[in-house]
Amino acid sequence: ASTAWTQVSGPNTATLSGASTLNLTASNLVQGTYTFRLTATDTKGLSNSDDVKVVVNATATTALTVASFTLIN
Repeated sequence: ASTAWTQVSGPNTATLSGASTLNLTASNLVQGTYTFRLTATDTKGLSNSDDVKVVVNATATTALTVASFTLIN
């Protein structure tokens, strides 16, 4: 069995840490909306995936924070 995170879309290419685990860390994000996909594959080769939308807003100090995320079914 395995899991894999990939970036589907976004204003730039994020750096993904832990992309083969359930705990993804995305860095080097700029302001905008990103979609990441988690795909799980079982020992028989069957797989399924789900998408997560992450919105990054700029703060007053220009530091970036995640404003919201949505699990897309």
